[in-house]
Amino acid sequence: MQQPTKSDVRWEWISEGFNLYSAQWQNWIVLALIALVIFGVVVTPFYVLIFGAEFAASRGGDSSDISSVMAGGSLLLRLVLQIVISVVSALLSAGFYRAAFTQLRGGQVSVNDLKEVFQYLGPMLGAGIILGILQGIGTMLCCIPGFIVAGLFMFTYPLIIERNLGMFDAMSQSLDVTKKNFIMFTLLAIVVQFIIPIIGAALCLVGLLVAYPLIFLTIACAYRDCYGLSGGGGNYDSYAPPPPPSYGGYEPPPPPPSSWQ
Repeated sequence: MQQPTKSDVRWEWISEGFNLYSAQWQNWIVLALIALVIFGVVVTPFYVLIFGAEFAASRGGDSSDISSVMAGGSLLLRLVLQIVISVVSALLSAGFYRAAFTQLRGGQVSVNDLKEVFQYLGPMLGAGIILGILQGIGTMLCCIPGFIVAGLFMFTYPLIIERNLGMFDAMSQSLDVTKKNFIMFTLLAIVVQFIIPIIGAALCLVGLLVAYPLIFLTIACAYRDCYGLSGGGGNYDSYAPPPPPSYGGYEPPPPPPSSWQ
């Protein structure tokens, strides 16, 4: 059952995300450390090879052939590295969104949330590439258009995870909600996806262990209020009809529970 959507922006999403983090901070730290280790293990060998190739190219001396080969190898490694980073980032993002939605439904965040995310790799990676290009173009145009893109398509990844949508359907459904209030969603994107990571980076590892999960928790709270959660957890108070009046002291029996709760 698809629920009605809302376009109101609530800044309480950030504090609610932090409260959720605080309630299971040990689990989130473990998850963040695992993600950091996975990322480091995957990308570190590429940086070592790139450094080695560039060092060899610089030490090639009079042998221009060797220098050219090493320089070409470094360029190729950098290209492969960008692809690898995109894939790993997409998988980790899928896992963290799964964890955020698990907690919103009353469950416990665990390492299992990082598993079974390969099914989302195609749409997540495709959307990441498209949004990366759009944000890159927007950033070159005085930055603000880049943040607008981030705000308009904020729910693309959650829609892929929660509704198993393709990348274009997810982008379209995100746009349908955020365009109605795009200024506030742009401001929210600036705070959540730019200011919070900067604060976390300034506090080194400890700050990142808080900031990184907080991004996903905040956006998950926003998604819940704008789209609802299958299996419960939605917030539809503004859509709920008023209760029927009581006649002569008679109170009608409560309605049966909905099948989606």
